[in-house]
Amino acid sequence: GDIEHWRLDWRKSLPFFQALAKKKLGHLAVDVVDLLRNHRVSLTAVQISIAINACGNPASWQLALYLLHSSLILSPKEVDSVVYNSAIKACKSAGEWKTAIGLVYDMTSHSVPCDARSFSTAIGACEKANEWQSALALLGSMKSALVQQEIFSYTATITAAASVANWRTALAIFQTLTHTGIDAAEATYSTVISACGNGSQWQRGIDLLETAIGHNVCTAVIYNVLSFACGVAGAWQCSLALLNKMQQQHVPPDGATRNTAITVCGRNSEWQRALDLFWQGSKMCLDKVSLAAAVVACDIGDQWQLAMLLIEEAISCGFLTPQLFTSAISACKSQWQEAVRLFSRMPQLRVQQGFKTYGAVINACCNADLWPIALALLNSMDLQALSPGGCHVGSVAESLTRTKGREATKALLMHFRSDWLAQSPDMEMKQGKLGKCDVDVRGLNILKTGCYITAIEKPAGIRTETIFEDFKQAFKSFNQSTHSSCCSLVSRLDLPTSGVLPIVLDHIDSPAAAWYLSCFAGRLVHKDYLCLCEGPSLGPIGTKDRISLSLTTRQLPDGGILALVSDSGR
Repeated sequence: GDIEHWRLDWRKSLPFFQALAKKKLGHLAVDVVDLLRNHRVSLTAVQISIAINACGNPASWQLALYLLHSSLILSPKEVDSVVYNSAIKACKSAGEWKTAIGLVYDMTSHSVPCDARSFSTAIGACEKANEWQSALALLGSMKSALVQQEIFSYTATITAAASVANWRTALAIFQTLTHTGIDAAEATYSTVISACGNGSQWQRGIDLLETAIGHNVCTAVIYNVLSFACGVAGAWQCSLALLNKMQQQHVPPDGATRNTAITVCGRNSEWQRALDLFWQGSKMCLDKVSLAAAVVACDIGDQWQLAMLLIEEAISCGFLTPQLFTSAISACKSQWQEAVRLFSRMPQLRVQQGFKTYGAVINACCNADLWPIALALLNSMDLQALSPGGCHVGSVAESLTRTKGREATKALLMHFRSDWLAQSPDMEMKQGKLGKCDVDVRGLNILKTGCYITAIEKPAGIRTETIFEDFKQAFKSFNQSTHSSCCSLVSRLDLPTSGVLPIVLDHIDSPAAAWYLSCFAGRLVHKDYLCLCEGPSLGPIGTKDRISLSLTTRQLPDGGILALVSDSGR
């Protein structure tokens, strides 16, 4: 009965099709479309488009293509840009960026006009896949196709470039945008500032802020992103100055503003300032994020008593998370009894003892060379259905090396190596398994490749993460059937340091990554550091001297620690 009603008035079918689209019932939508066609019911562009929208689930993108292609054959006049855009959107949700691009260019061959949404959706698909070159090419195609470019297309392209730490491209795209007459949005400014921050170009971020102020597009979100970028570069004073600038510009802070400032100060070893900001804000509102940032500040500042005080505050407020306990236990790195006691309280408080929490308490025990206790904790991870990782085993290995020697350390590592390999029976850790790594990365020097690992040259002044992202993208495109396209870092070099950067040619949870990480953490890797000094000569070749400057540390966004010369250091 419904079929005949729909034949007479197709609009009566819309509630049904819309219900399918809302619930993402792609298979049912295809069955209904096929049924209507078998009964010779003509379908309109609206019906086809909504049916394709029902295939918006990532697993249903091929159903969307079936509906599109079958419509091109059976009812080509009803296939318009809206129908194509629905199919492109389905590909985007499934991460099928190549197919999404193909559909854009397929529209021309079927005399279907591309509109801004067609290009923007395909660019969005490229953004999700971090394929910034393809996104940039589509952006250029919009102009040649005489399609009105829009701010979303530019923002998505900038985001794609920023995701692979390509700040120069992100900034160049933004500068192109400023000459189009299109007004940049909040998301555009925050994305390009974030890209500059990741490239250690926080000063350019300040220039972008001034541009945003000049165009009356200045929000707390933009200030927060810039504040964090300054903090990553160590310019914590600038982050605090931005708080004052917000007040001068009458920009009301949001919930993330104070938390960002606390995080920035904490990661730059300014724990007193971080706690001052925390206690000032807690008088108005106490939340999980600010509490977690304050505990991290205590961890970096080695203030374990204050960390324990904050934990008690969290318990009284019910703000209990594994991350909070991990940071507090890490703050007790020199107080192993307190670390073990806090770790033992977690089950009573119904807080899960996770991978990182075990790492923190094992590290505290190893710092006191109590490797038997650390080893017992390592073996107890099975009770939580956790497999010890390279960082856990490496901490115990380092303590063993100091107390029992390298042979005992090697025996421990070989034992866990067997366990890791048993979890991946298809993998063999032997020399030559992978062969030569012929990844072609422009501007990157691959020094040597071994068993599931390659060594590349890192120049001074470039972040480890930037080099790694460049390599990872090239390795992904180079993917062979004999190994995974994933790779992972097991060591890093500071921004001003040049040298050898090892990259494991497998994912971070792989046996290879666990093995190499344990070797690095266990101090079994020999490294020579050469330092070029400026100033008067220390003497003839062979002269020895002692550097006694105080050092402080700041935490990087990836969890790494950067050492800096500071009068307030140790």
